[in-house]
This record gives sequence, C-alpha cells and structure tokens, in this order.
Amino acid sequence: MRKLMVLFTSITMLIFLCVYNTSCGLVGSKHDLSTVEGSKAIKDELVSTIGGDKEVSQITLSSIEELSTQLDIAVITHQQGGKALSTSYDLNAQRQAMESELNKLLAKSVLKGETKKIEDIDFSSVPKHIEQAQKMIPEEYQYEAIQNYTIDFADNKRKDKFLLNVTKKGEGKELSGKQIVTNYYQIGFETQSDGTLVMNEQ
Repeated sequence: MRKLMVLFTSITMLIFLCVYNTSCGLVGSKHDLSTVEGSKAIKDELVSTIGGDKEVSQITLSSIEELSTQLDIAVITHQQGGKALSTSYDLNAQRQAMESELNKLLAKSVLKGETKKIEDIDFSSVPKHIEQAQKMIPEEYQYEAIQNYTIDFADNKRKDKFLLNVTKKGEGKELSGKQIVTNYYQIGFETQSDGTLVMNEQ
C-alpha cells in the first residue's frame, strides 16, 4: 500500500470532465491497441492509408473520445524535400487530413534522426506495454482507454510513450441535462533505453 501511495504522489494526474455517451463506446473494435488483433489491424490500416514504404521518425495514434478504445487519428512526422513535416490522417475516412511544416527546433532532431518504414515498425510490443501499464495503475483507479500512443525514432532509438485514461473507483457518473458526465484522469508511461516501462514522474 505504501508503494502505491508513492507511485500515486510522484506522477501527474490531470483531472478532466468528460462528457461520455455510453452508446459511443466501441469496445473490441479493430483500432483497440491493447489487443494483439487490434494492434495488427491498426498497422494494416496505417499501411493501407499512408503506405507501407512511407518512412517516419514518429507516429502518434490518438482517440477522439476519451473513454473509447477506438483510435481515430494518426499523425506522422517525416522528411520530404529536405523539410520536416507533420501529417495527420483520419483513420475512419482513410484519408489525409492536414499537413504542416515543423518549427526549426523540432525539425533539427527529425532531419538528423532515424526513420523507419511503417511496414517495418514492430507493433507486437504495444499491447504488452499497455497490459504492463495497467498493472502499474494505482489500485484506486480503473483503466478505461488509451488517449494516445506514440512510437518515436527521432533520437536514433525507439521510444514508446502513451497516455492512459482512467476513472476513480467509487466516483459515480452524473447526469447533466441529457448528457452523462464522468470525471477521468490521465497517466503517462514511456519506455526507457533498456526497454523497461516506467510511469511518468514529476
């Protein structure tokens, strides 16, 4: 119990109010990175939507709904014509949404860093990291969904970073007009150079 208290006080827990309609939850969808099948399916969609031979220095998958297991947006950081670009894709519509050039500070690390073809990125470790992270969540909280998951190669080595959305046990949902309001919290995790997973600390 003492160890759990230390972990709880050493991390940043950001409190949000989440308006969540339970009919929107897509549990078990092919975008659920926490499952082996889901992580494989999301890679297949990335290859289909963006291209397997597309070389990226970073890829981030994000969910629009805070308590849904479905990931809707993919943002890649990549090089093109000597420029460092950030391009977002709508995975639901399977199309490019927006592209912009990175600022000089971010561009420097991208242009000097490693890149990886999307088809060569190993997604098999992703559900393992999420499962391990769930076991590290303080016991008074309950795992709900992945807010975002980033795989980064910019520093010439792979680093995984992700945010999990959790709810506090015993905190009930409130009805506000015709909407159900739920408090949720975010906990960040990242891999170290030796491959171990740690909870973000302040």
